Amino acid sequence: MNKITDRYFLGDEFIVANWHHKATAITTTKYSLMKDGEDNIFNLKKLPYDDGKSAIKNRQVLQEYFMLKKILWLDQRHTSDVLVIEKQEDIAQECIADASISYVKGIACAALTADCLPILLTNKSNDFVAAIHAGWKGLSKHIIHNLINKVNDKPSNISVWLGPTISTPCYEVDDPVRDAFVSMDAKYDKYFRPKQIEGKYLFSLSGLAFQMLNDLGVHSIYGGGFCTFSDNRLFSHRKNPNKGNLASIIWM
Repeated sequence: MNKITDRYFLGDEFIVANWHHKATAITTTKYSLMKDGEDNIFNLKKLPYDDGKSAIKNRQVLQEYFMLKKILWLDQRHTSDVLVIEKQEDIAQECIADASISYVKGIACAALTADCLPILLTNKSNDFVAAIHAGWKGLSKHIIHNLINKVNDKPSNISVWLGPTISTPCYEVDDPVRDAFVSMDAKYDKYFRPKQIEGKYLFSLSGLAFQMLNDLGVHSIYGGGFCTFSDNRLFSHRKNPNKGNLASIIWM
């Protein structure tokens, strides 16, 4: 499969991966699980204005709605660190990492985003699920490579779903971002479209992630197509900073 395949649909509450796997993969929206008459939004990121109380409540609501044993919420800091859960006893408190792998049914992996790219993964035999919070910093630190290396399967057996992210026309970056990738591989330059302003580029975050996955031998890639910046149902940090985050979740 050589291109991103649109195999999901959007309702008011969830974007749902419509792929041929037993694993369930979804992304929340601002309006997920909101009751009639409520005027707040379904944010999953702990924000300082209420000491994270609303996010903690919404996380519990989400876990109960899908009848999950646990959702692995990470303290995301644009690292390349990967949390691996092989048995239920491995679960600890929220830890610093930007990706997770679960081999336990009912224990879901999650990535919080509001322009960064959520990458959800599973395999043909439904042995594991995984989630990556992929911003440009994480990609430049090889977070995809780190996770693929920790999965107990061949890359050719892995399937990926790319969740909502900021689209190329809305994502302006400068020379240091471009240089971080072109210094790794000259072919990555094609994901940076020069603007008329010197040193400024429009960056395809999902396109570069797709390329990196292909380079690692992962070719079954679904999703793409929803822009967090232009779709008002989704959170965007660039458009409205510190208003909230979406959660992309996968479980078996």
